[in-house]
Amino acid sequence: MAGCLKKLLTVVLVVVGYLGCGSSDDICGTTPAAGPNFAVQVDVVLLDLFMNTRYQSPDPSSGLTTYTSTQPPDSIAGSGAATGTATCSSVVTGDSCYYCLYALAQYVDPCSKFTTGSASYPQRCSIQFQQL
Repeated sequence: MAGCLKKLLTVVLVVVGYLGCGSSDDICGTTPAAGPNFAVQVDVVLLDLFMNTRYQSPDPSSGLTTYTSTQPPDSIAGSGAATGTATCSSVVTGDSCYYCLYALAQYVDPCSKFTTGSASYPQRCSIQFQQL
């Protein structure tokens, strides 16, 4: 998984394809309870490293763009599709947002923490994505 994170950090600004990371990781739970706000700066393409699914911002021509939402995604950890938007207003840009992309698949579940480097941002993200 560390290798997958390194690859994501390397290509996150130019990625347009698919990273074949393992899907056997345990994401305990399915859909998070409404309330926690995720904070993510959305690139053109986001990758759910656990489910090997591509996610794209609502406006793919906008590049690195900020969106806002008040609800967590519908089910990224489960079998359902997720739709909507995301925001990065409460998280600094740069590596923190890249780590946030990686933390996405973990923190859609309430049993996980949202961590960027040495700092933790629990209860700070609200994400919706359109599944491709």
